[in-house]
Amino acid sequence: MLKALLWKEWRENRLLLAIGILLVIGFSLFPLLYGVYSPKSFSIIINVVAFLAGLFGAESFSKEKTKLSFLLSAPVKKDVIISTKLLAGFLNIFLLFLTGLIIEILILYTEGFNLLILAIKGTSVFPAPGILEAMPNLWLVFLYYSSTFLMSVLLLDTITAFLTGFLVIIITGYPTLLILDRIGFSNNNVTVPLSSLILSLLFLLLSYFIFMRREVRH
Repeated sequence: MLKALLWKEWRENRLLLAIGILLVIGFSLFPLLYGVYSPKSFSIIINVVAFLAGLFGAESFSKEKTKLSFLLSAPVKKDVIISTKLLAGFLNIFLLFLTGLIIEILILYTEGFNLLILAIKGTSVFPAPGILEAMPNLWLVFLYYSSTFLMSVLLLDTITAFLTGFLVIIITGYPTLLILDRIGFSNNNVTVPLSSLILSLLFLLLSYFIFMRREVRH
């Protein structure tokens, strides 16, 4: 059953995944055509992945509105259903991140892309390392995914879940930072990722709790 559910998620999300991969590739390569690569380029890629992660989260249950009663009445446990959706979402996000990371590494450590620029623009690009500097921004990917996933569990439509998830982050993020600051975490390099981790786990736990209490509606 788990394999069947994963295959179902793959079929339903493959178009969005394909579009996402094309967007990541486009945002990775487009600046090179104009010789404007900078260490912040990979941060932009992570922001793109975060945006797409929000879409994956928002679509998790929103697209199931007409089929949710069937899913809940099927001979499969609720925890398997929600776990499968989370696993499929994380796999899609990982593929998007891996695509951007591979391209970034190729840019930084091979001459292939420089030769491409020479051929197209007649100029060379000398990229500076930006991967490690951008890694702390990964918190944004999981935070946005978990918040929109929660909104999707509440059976909001995709657009509403996407926008509401962003609003929830704004509402809960600042108070969480204040609490961490009060208990001694004053370094932004620590408090921002830590607060994001706490909120992400909270959103996912709430999603699990709400979904497990949902009853079948006939």
